[in-house]
Amino acid sequence: MEDLLSRTMAAERLKVSLRTFDRMKKEGLIKAVRVGNTDFYRLQDLEEAYRMSINKGRI
Repeated sequence: MEDLLSRTMAAERLKVSLRTFDRMKKEGLIKAVRVGNTDFYRLQDLEEAYRMSINKGRI
């Protein structure tokens, strides 16, 4: 089963502020999984976004 994290937990995992996390999501670096009215984030997707951000010098 996939590991799904809330927005707050996902931002903490990436060690970024919620504002930075929201910007990354808006830019398409992070994809959300919608469950009901709530967005969750796959751990695998976050790890990939983190690697991509490091390569671009963003984090």
